[in-house]
Amino acid sequence: MLPALSKRIVLAVGLAICLAACSSDDMTGGTDNTPHDILLSGTLDIPATYDADLDAGTVQTSETFADGDIWNESVSGDVDQLSVVDTSRFAVMGTAAPNYAACAAATYGSTSYELIGAPLGLYFCVHTDQNHYAEVQLTKTAVEGDHNISISFTTWK
Repeated sequence: MLPALSKRIVLAVGLAICLAACSSDDMTGGTDNTPHDILLSGTLDIPATYDADLDAGTVQTSETFADGDIWNESVSGDVDQLSVVDTSRFAVMGTAAPNYAACAAATYGSTSYELIGAPLGLYFCVHTDQNHYAEVQLTKTAVEGDHNISISFTTWK
């Protein structure tokens, strides 16, 4: 039988281990420990001059920009950029995957980002036109001659 003080120490150590191992700072939670359900996630290939709807997980079938959030804007033969559509906004986050809390706290803007030569694995947070947050990772960058890009994404409810 353990003395009462030893039981408290074992309980405290067990609780500390559980908090370290059980807490979640991943794509479903965030540092605030509030659950954030994933609306959808996947990958998209976005041709030059087309836009992607991160709320539906689709690339538009024509250049209408009706429900798009981000746009693979091909300006010229050597200038391609990631741009926003209408009310959507994005923030460049770097090479570490942001979680929901990081995307919710990000400073968003509408300034386009140069895609030719952009680093693979670069992350963006997007505030969509339907008021969702999304994490977007650039998995194929635009290069001269092939202006298409690929992304992986997670959109939270």
